[in-house]
Amino acid sequence: MKQPKIEQLSSKAGKTIEVQGWAETIRKQSKLVFIILRDITGKIQIVATEKDKAVFKTAKSVTPESVLKVSGTVVKQSQAFSGVEIRAKQVTILSQAQALPIPVVEKGTDIIDLPTRLDWRWIDLRKPKNLLLFRIYTEMMQYMREFFKERKFIEAATPKLMASPSESKAELFKLDYFGRPAYLSQSGQFFKQMAMASGFERFYTFADTYRADPSSTVWHTTQFVTLDVEISFIENETDVYDLEEELLTSCISRLEKEYGKQIEGVYGIKIHPPTKPFLRIPMKEAKRIVRAMESTNETPDLTTPEEKLIGAWAMKEHGNEFVFVTDFPWSARPFYHMKKSATTTRSADLIYKGRELSTDAQREHRYDTLIAQAKEKGLNPKELSHYTQFFKFGCPPHGGFGFGYERFLKQLLGLANIREAIFLPRDIKRLAP
Repeated sequence: MKQPKIEQLSSKAGKTIEVQGWAETIRKQSKLVFIILRDITGKIQIVATEKDKAVFKTAKSVTPESVLKVSGTVVKQSQAFSGVEIRAKQVTILSQAQALPIPVVEKGTDIIDLPTRLDWRWIDLRKPKNLLLFRIYTEMMQYMREFFKERKFIEAATPKLMASPSESKAELFKLDYFGRPAYLSQSGQFFKQMAMASGFERFYTFADTYRADPSSTVWHTTQFVTLDVEISFIENETDVYDLEEELLTSCISRLEKEYGKQIEGVYGIKIHPPTKPFLRIPMKEAKRIVRAMESTNETPDLTTPEEKLIGAWAMKEHGNEFVFVTDFPWSARPFYHMKKSATTTRSADLIYKGRELSTDAQREHRYDTLIAQAKEKGLNPKELSHYTQFFKFGCPPHGGFGFGYERFLKQLLGLANIREAIFLPRDIKRLAP
């Protein structure tokens, strides 16, 4: 028989059904056993009585988080989940769980620290809060793919093994590749620019990205997913900003419509669909704002505390969670960003809830200018030939952005640690599970 999911049972009162799931809690009495059965869609109460001795005996032997198949009659029960419960006619233990190393249902005295929960990640992920998180992870990525498909973008996977560094020689994972050195990709940047030289015109990819970063913060992992986007024939960098605004406004609005109530119920936060245009302030103005608040930093870039200040200012003064800090200084940008002046670039960081979400820029597509800028940065053009050759044979004006997908979800849902938004996180201490 086709087995319904638990969320479908509220409309099946009076019917005999079969359902499967995890035994979340078991309450045993002298003549009754109550089991809360959970699947990915919800929970339902199972009732076994002593009238059926075989069913009663099996129900009494169930341990928390055992996997069950239950056959029985759905009956109305006003105090139960969704107003119904199942009177069991048969209980089959598909997999008997041993004593749990961490609880799935946490009580006030059972709060487990994140490293321990990550050690037992597959158990921790059973929690409805985490199941909702990865439903959102899936849906948001699908929203984005549909957004790009409607606009005729091309998607392709970019290589994760590289013959030379993609960004810098720092934070590299180096490995042996049949007797010669290779590196795990730090970025899809060069590849998406190659797509522009290939005539794709509109390109995106969700790319696994690797950084041998020794940082151990709530923001840093050694493997994460980035959304990399590039478009050709732009007028200037504002075309890139406009595209990202449109993407995030569309996708967050859709998420709020479809999952807003669930998110508020589980995470206690409201999703606020952004409105266009996002705030856009030049770096000089951003620095003036943060210095008027409490920052004494003199670096040309924004520090992490300054990002937080800008985010707070944007919310207080404009009620906006997003702000582009534009006209980034040339000294703080890579050689392939297009200059706007001798000291500034056609680039920005998008700050979301006080944290950098993406870097957006128009690229330098003119070969001779690109070589000159590489030299200005103290780089050897010969070592960059695998990249600069893209521009020798005709490359259109282009630009794009890339942002950390899990970082975005962390900010969106107010998570305490980015590792919570990653299925199986990797950092400087973790290679398992």
